[in-house]
Amino acid sequence: MASSVISASKIEEVLVLDHGNVRLPTQLPMEGAEVVAVVPQTNVREGAERVIYVSTNRVGLAYLNGRLLQGFGRYHELIWLGMDPSALELKLKFFRTGFLGSHADPPKLEGLTHATILKDGWVLGLKALHLIEVAEAIRSIKPEVSEELLNLVRGTLDKAYVEAPPLHGLSFVMEVVDPSLASFPPSTDELRVMMRERPDALVEAGFRCINEEELLKGVREGLQVLAEGLKELRRKWWKEGKVHAVAISHLDAAWLWPYSEGRLKAIHTFANALRLLSEFRDVTYAQSSPQYYEWAREAEPDLLRRVREAVRKGRWEVVGGMWVESDAVLPGLESMVRQFYYGQRWFERELGVKASIAWLQDSFGFNPILPQIMRQAGISTS
Repeated sequence: MASSVISASKIEEVLVLDHGNVRLPTQLPMEGAEVVAVVPQTNVREGAERVIYVSTNRVGLAYLNGRLLQGFGRYHELIWLGMDPSALELKLKFFRTGFLGSHADPPKLEGLTHATILKDGWVLGLKALHLIEVAEAIRSIKPEVSEELLNLVRGTLDKAYVEAPPLHGLSFVMEVVDPSLASFPPSTDELRVMMRERPDALVEAGFRCINEEELLKGVREGLQVLAEGLKELRRKWWKEGKVHAVAISHLDAAWLWPYSEGRLKAIHTFANALRLLSEFRDVTYAQSSPQYYEWAREAEPDLLRRVREAVRKGRWEVVGGMWVESDAVLPGLESMVRQFYYGQRWFERELGVKASIAWLQDSFGFNPILPQIMRQAGISTS
């Protein structure tokens, strides 16, 4: 993955709205903040994309040149900017709470790193890491399949092998993304010291610029080897059935955060789901609760337009039929009926479909009248 990083540099200064220009790292206002960073113009070669790595203990929304791009936070640290080489305005809207509504630590923006990455190389690295995780997970129950997966990963990475990646790529992966992703003979601590104090020694050892054309060619060959290898493994081993996995997001309208923050988290969730659908063509996403869709429309009308398009294409599955995933024990009959009445009516009016799948992931018990209500509301699967 380090070899896929063509260039990387830190953004030193940002504008915190209502507080002026500040240098990074910086503490942010407790009530939330809006931060504007100018991403400098850069050359973007074929096959490459620009990214911003956000180091922060908060979550929020990222806007590129005024348009909502995606959410960021603990599990969404990379913001993909695309291939536009011009100077860009990145606006980060920070929520008041952190991961799972945490208020424990003061909000901080530790840093922003702008990098240009060979997208296929980065994807190849992530796929290899995921396959290694799968191989380790099934080692005790399917050791022979585990070994074949690991052999496939080795053969794939051999196609794009770089003995010594460039220093800026090594630094980006080790210092910014995840130290565990780097695997070289010296310890990671030793490498950090050398990058800081003796970069010339690393250059002499071979950590220098690589031939990007050769790397890209090798990466694409590696992706082809991986695709063909997985197809062969499926043919050889996976004959016991088929598993359909659908991505979902369980979201509480109000839990460890104020009501206003629940609205923002719904928008954060929708924006990231749509970004993943655009990046992975074989992914399908499921989402309940018209209340969240309504919040998205009120705050970001274009977001709901994109959801409608995903529903039309069969990439976004409407589920639940209830206005929200309510408690299913304490509410009375009238309340439960209205949940489905208003929920299904909204789905049909705004998205052109009704939910047919029941969806109550986090209810602590179920009212025995629910099956009858669901059936009358058009729910056929639970």
